[in-house]
Amino acid sequence: MPDYSIRTHVCRIFDRYILKETLVPFFSGLFIFTFVLLMDNLFQLIDYLIGKKVGGYLVWQVFVYTLPFIFSLTIPMAVLVAMISAFGRLSGDSEIIAIRSFGINPLTLLKYPLIVSLFLFAGLSLFNGFVVPESNYRLKTALVKIARKRPSLNLQERVFNTIHDGYTLWAERIDHSKGELTGVQLKESLRGEPDRIIEAHQASMFMAGDTLILHFYDGEVHEIDRRDPSRYRVLSFSEYITKIPFPSERKGGKISRSRREMNLVELFKRVKKQKKKKMVWRYLLEIQKKFSIPLAGVLFVLVGAPIGIGMRRGGIGTGVTMSFFIFLFYYIIMIGGEELSERGMVSPYISVWLPNIFLIIIGVIAIRKGIYGR
Repeated sequence: MPDYSIRTHVCRIFDRYILKETLVPFFSGLFIFTFVLLMDNLFQLIDYLIGKKVGGYLVWQVFVYTLPFIFSLTIPMAVLVAMISAFGRLSGDSEIIAIRSFGINPLTLLKYPLIVSLFLFAGLSLFNGFVVPESNYRLKTALVKIARKRPSLNLQERVFNTIHDGYTLWAERIDHSKGELTGVQLKESLRGEPDRIIEAHQASMFMAGDTLILHFYDGEVHEIDRRDPSRYRVLSFSEYITKIPFPSERKGGKISRSRREMNLVELFKRVKKQKKKKMVWRYLLEIQKKFSIPLAGVLFVLVGAPIGIGMRRGGIGTGVTMSFFIFLFYYIIMIGGEELSERGMVSPYISVWLPNIFLIIIGVIAIRKGIYGR
């Protein structure tokens, strides 16, 4: 009995010790991966704010509403970093050997990390199910406001930009802050209508409701006569206005929601209403994703610990590097499964959970291989 009580006391000490060892690499990994995924958006936001003079409030909205989706990915990644880093350091410093000398199987040290990961799974499932869709919707709303305020933002200089079906625009120079273009060419290729090309020295563009208005200055209109296709007409102008109607994304005064912008309740309602198998699968796919990625955080505990012990190297750098490649492999399988499900080839119940099945297999093999028992 005394030996048992001593062993129990030692186990509790090691449990707290392991939990403490994983905290720093967890938050470090969370910061690093979040920063990396934000980098591309940060440069774009700085360009919006300084170069294209979009309002600071709109830029701040885009930044804030981008974070929830990123956190939904980086939190499970941070769990993997924590496990690889912590157990790699313990193995490298021979602390795993010390733990075994007390007759304790290192597998038992996963108790607290697994409990914490289960709480993370529950929290992330609710987060993905309700917070992320709402933030995606608000991000879409903010981007629509920016597009209406600065419709030229998505255009590139000296590139044929498809601005809408049948409309292609070229511009030598674009002043995004003013919506002014220089050296402009607009090609109209509408169904049932002869092609038309508008060339102008300058142009300005702005949105009026759901209509894009292009105001051309000093140019020509090149078109084929509809009555006599053998005749080619060139019309010169000092000012010319073209209106391009965009299909409204608004329903009942609000911007419509895509699958990524629907919460769990809305998705389940759509599943019940849909009769087409392909559409049902698409909504089910989105529902399954809200749970499969959070569950990866639990499985990363089982996978990360044996990898760390096997590598016998700890540190944040090792954890981040290994975690990046493992999660990249996980993400590739997930995207491939989604694509198969989108095409109606594989059930969403299989495609979305396929990466987690691979993680379970890897975890079981690592444990059965005796990494913990040696």
